Amino acid sequence: MTTPTEVRSAVLAVLADIGLEVDSLTDDTRFRDELDVDSTELVEISVAVERKLGVTISSSDFVELDTVGDLVRLVSS
Repeated sequence: MTTPTEVRSAVLAVLADIGLEVDSLTDDTRFRDELDVDSTELVEISVAVERKLGVTISSSDFVELDTVGDLVRLVSS
């Protein structure tokens, strides 16, 4: 099982790979409002996290993602 710390590191690595500055991100950072990530980019982020960690994010869970912490918690559970 992957720990929340490992998941958070993987999520931040994916965000850095797409060109986002990750040093100041917190679990409360909002994808759409603060990072200006659109729905297509959020799908790309989710797919990259799935591949990196070998997990599956269901479409029903995906629509609930609002913050970096939401993604970390979802993948960690």
